[in-house]
Amino acid sequence: MDFLEELRTLDDEQIERKVKARIHRLERLSRKIAPQVKVLGYDIDLTPEYKEVYGEQTNRKMNFMIQAFYNLFIPKDMKIVFGVSYNALGMIYNQGRYYYADDQDALIEFCKWVKDKDIVNDYELFGYLRDFLKEYFGKNPQVDRYTMFSIIHDKDGVPFQPTEEHSMKKFKGKGNAECTEYSVMAQNILKLFGYHSYIFMGNNSFSTDKEGSSHAFNMLSFEETDTKEIKHMIVDFTNPVDVCDIHHHKIGEEPFYGEIDHLDQKLVDQIVYEDKKLVFDDYEYIFIGDMPAKAAYERQRTYYVDKRIAPMKHVK
Repeated sequence: MDFLEELRTLDDEQIERKVKARIHRLERLSRKIAPQVKVLGYDIDLTPEYKEVYGEQTNRKMNFMIQAFYNLFIPKDMKIVFGVSYNALGMIYNQGRYYYADDQDALIEFCKWVKDKDIVNDYELFGYLRDFLKEYFGKNPQVDRYTMFSIIHDKDGVPFQPTEEHSMKKFKGKGNAECTEYSVMAQNILKLFGYHSYIFMGNNSFSTDKEGSSHAFNMLSFEETDTKEIKHMIVDFTNPVDVCDIHHHKIGEEPFYGEIDHLDQKLVDQIVYEDKKLVFDDYEYIFIGDMPAKAAYERQRTYYVDKRIAPMKHVK
């Protein structure tokens, strides 16, 4: 919250200069700590390559890797690969389903927007962060995200390199951003505000689902403003919880919080390289007077990393 208090004392021009300088320092730190990490998500290219698929029919594994998590600020030249495709010959490629995390103007915009909000604790800041992301990316889909990044092939089916590289800026206002875009942007804003945060390119399932699906989410640690307790939790900005009035009419949404005992390299390794799953009771908020009460659902949420694709080396 210290960075927020600092922003409150600055005008828009000063905020722009300060945020740009802070981004520059964070990017340099990311490249210094993890220079080998160039891709977040699936480590596959635009050009189709043969990748062996092996294992039993009910438990297929693919012989390529995924950078399943990252605990630093995501630089603007980091490639985010969110999709996998196969052609008739069994060749695997991303079919243009990637972009670069280069939308840093959004971070400046958030800082200008949030400085005047009546925020007294971290949870309110996270709620405003989700509100900003929803407004920034847009609510009404204008174009399918795969169509937006579609590519052209030659007569032999070989894809042409795009004349203009895919940019995260393309998602602004399109209404087609999904969990990857929300989590990437959230990770950089959280790091900008000094939080110890991670982004996971993993999976999520509800107990009412037959099977889980790919899902990006964030995890973070922070000291609560009121209690001074250190909290560790999953924060899901994409699959929110409902906020209802006493008559159970929906009046809003908040990020989902799944509290855990600790957040360290050991836990990350268990999630990414072993079979650790984090399971939480799902819930909603109901306002009774001016106070929100948490009401539990019967269903549960599970967050994990699928092992059908081999994870890349972790970032310490």
